Amino acid sequence: MKRSLDELFEAQMQILATTLQPGTVKQYRACARNFLAYLHARFPHLQKPSQLRRDPHLLGWFRFLCQHDPPLCNLVREERLVQLRRLLRDLADQGHRLQPDLIRRQDFPPRNQYLPRPLSLEEDQRLQQQLRLTDTLEANALRLMRATGIRIGECIALPIDCLPRPRCPVAGGERPLAGASPKLSY
Repeated sequence: MKRSLDELFEAQMQILATTLQPGTVKQYRACARNFLAYLHARFPHLQKPSQLRRDPHLLGWFRFLCQHDPPLCNLVREERLVQLRRLLRDLADQGHRLQPDLIRRQDFPPRNQYLPRPLSLEEDQRLQQQLRLTDTLEANALRLMRATGIRIGECIALPIDCLPRPRCPVAGGERPLAGASPKLSY
């Protein structure tokens, strides 16, 4: 007797539980439940892996993920596709007939790119003032980068003696440490 998709996915969860962390198996189980619930609601006649088609079954589920309320972020949708692809590949490896390329590279959502929030003018001025007051090699390197626009890799490649050395406090004032170059005035 042929087992249903539900039974096959549950058997696959038992196999995954032998090698994966419980939290990871829980994520796979949630993905499988979501996919199966979608299929049962829209394609109740579908019972075997060999009946799965890219269109309408998989593409419909991808659209369903996009319409989730509240919206799923791209990373969560990507994880769901990776999890389902693993489950389907495991079923195929066990000899179940599946259509090739049910999930393709172009099905994955683009990765979100998060840019750092820029400093406000007041924050930038406070940072610049603090860098002027902090006489360390690192602060001087940051001041040089901010003043000239050189990139961090270019700054790292500079010879160490091109940056002013921190000053050493002494009685009656400060004097540069031995071998230190004079302060830059930028």
